[in-house]
This record gives sequence, C-alpha cells and structure tokens, in this order.
Amino acid sequence: MYQRDLKEFPRIFPKKRLTSLAFFLSVALAFTCGSVAEAQTAEGELVEKEGDLATKWKVNDADPKSSIPSMADRNRDPLEFAYFLQDLAARAEGSFRRSDWHNAIRYYEALGHAVPESWVSFNRLCTAYGKQGRFAIAAGNCGKAITLPMAKVIDHIRLIEYSLKSERFGPAEVKGVEESLAHLKKHVVDHPQPPLAQVPAAAPADPKAPERRTKEEIIEAVKSRQEKRVLAQLAGEDPDKKEASVPVMHLPTEIELLTCRLAVKIQDATRLGACVEELRRLNVHDGEVMAFSWARALIAKDEKSASEVLEKARGLGVPQPTLAAMTAQHKQHFPSTFTPKRLLPILALVLAGGVVGTAFFRMRRKKLGGAHS
Repeated sequence: MYQRDLKEFPRIFPKKRLTSLAFFLSVALAFTCGSVAEAQTAEGELVEKEGDLATKWKVNDADPKSSIPSMADRNRDPLEFAYFLQDLAARAEGSFRRSDWHNAIRYYEALGHAVPESWVSFNRLCTAYGKQGRFAIAAGNCGKAITLPMAKVIDHIRLIEYSLKSERFGPAEVKGVEESLAHLKKHVVDHPQPPLAQVPAAAPADPKAPERRTKEEIIEAVKSRQEKRVLAQLAGEDPDKKEASVPVMHLPTEIELLTCRLAVKIQDATRLGACVEELRRLNVHDGEVMAFSWARALIAKDEKSASEVLEKARGLGVPQPTLAAMTAQHKQHFPSTFTPKRLLPILALVLAGGVVGTAFFRMRRKKLGGAHS
C-alpha cells in the first residue's frame, strides 16, 4: 500500500573492487529475479522452472540451510555457487509470491545465511514472519534489513508496525522504534512532500504517447525495461505494476500516526498530546485523531475530556465495534459513582458502623439499668 523509495538502487555489496566470488553472487541474485519473472504464467501466477541450474550442489528441500556449500567450496567454484543461489532463490521467491509463508521462510532463511550482505532476504523474512503473526521475529528481520544497502522506507515502517504489535516490547524495542522514527523524519526533511490535501493523484498514461522509433531505440527501450524489472524484483517490487496504480503515502502523516501508537503503547501522555497536535496541523481527519485524543485523556485520567471525545465519536459515526470497545475501556477507567462495585465498600462501612453502634447502645443501656437498681 505504500510507495517505496526507489530513487536510488545502491549495490548489494559496498562500492569497492568486488572479488570474483562477490561478483558472481550479485550476478546470481540479479539473474534469479529475471528468471523468476520469466516463469510467470498467463494468469500471473508465479511458478518455478523445471530443472535446476546447479549440478554440483543441489538444494535440499527438506532442509535448505543444510545444502549450503562451505566457504572454501564456494571460492573454488564461484560460478557453480551462483547457479546454486539461483535455484535456492527461485524456490524462495516462488513460495513468497504464492503466499506460502512457511516455505518462503525456510528458503529465505537459507539465502540470508548464504549471502548475509543481501537486503532482499531479510526484507522478505520480515514480511513472511509478519504474515504468520510472529511479530517479534518479523521486526528483528526488518531490523537487519535496514542496516543493509538498498534498505527502503517501508522497512522502517514495518519494523515499527511489527514492534508495536509484538508482546515483547521492552527498552530495546522502544529504542529501535524511536531510531526508525528519527530516520523517517530525516528522510522527510531530505525528501519533502506537499501537504496532505495537495498530494497529486498519479497522472493516467497517455494513449497517444507511442511514436515511431528506430530499431536501435526500440532495442535500448527493451534493455531498459528488462533492467527496471530486475531492479524492481531486487527491491521487492512488482515489476508489472503500473506507476499510475501506485498509491502515494504521505510520510509525515504516517510518522505521526506511528508516533501516537508508540505513545499509547508506553503510556506517554505528553508525547501523545504532541503527536495529536501535529496530526491536526497536518489536517488529518478527526476520525483518525479521535482515538488518540481519547487515549490521552485516559492516560491523563481526565474523565471530562474522555467523555467529550467519546460522545463526539458517536456523532461522527465511528463503527459500532470500535465504540463498544471504547465504551468498555471508558467504564473500566472511570467507573460511575453508583456502580455496585463502588457501593460495596460503602455498604460494608455502613453495616460495620451499625453493628458497632448497636453494641455500644446496648452496653450503655445495661450500665444505666444497673445504676438505677
């Protein structure tokens, strides 16, 4: 759903003189993406090609990681290792595209172990683990992805999303989320976007655009398209997606929404108040801001403000399940003065006072009766 930052495509390996092995590895990954794309059927379903390329090392489908050759063996035959990586990556990407998360994880875990310098394995693992609801592991893989060349804005967003959904959320997770938020804010400064209301819709393709071109120009255009497909595959993009269909994410708004969610998670009323004000400044609809305003009132124990927000939510047509959850939380935080739970201690005190009073008066009367006699 997000528009990724595809402005630049850094190399998989650092900008220095590559060894022959690293060269073959990078070529293998690039060609893998090309071969996977060519394996699409007319219906768009991705299937793996029959027959593997590697002859020396075969992928062990029962335990992919066990079939990775040693470093010494790789260096002795880097081209054959490149073929092995192609076979492994074809299986990984095929499983991923079919939403076969279990096998996608197995194959991409092996790829990440074999080529830890490659961003795409950890990007895919983050998504696959997230789809399985294993949010802590998903966030950990996104954390690895953002340290590598070709890391994207979406990797930071997924890291924050999955960290906030994880049951394990201690100081280390808070720090990771805050660092990714800081990175995203810097990205916004370096790549400013127009205000939310002014984000332009993508222009439709002009049907009259095609014109006569020379044979050489057509060949260059085909080459350019193939290069873009490989780059898109390496970046985790759908190479056949039309630019006009890509929705534009308003990153400043996304950052503040994630900041508010962090504030709710750690019960930080001050931070929550600041991001709510920023969301209003960004002209975000009241329906999106309201939940955070209400949460801030709960954290601050401000019953009046919380009640006002809840009443406003009813008027804005917030979905009934959301209203029911908000109402239940509201009652939990601000129980009415006359609820049975609040009345029990009062009744107990009244009863205890009555018993003590009755006993006192009986003793008093007994003493007075003895004195008269």
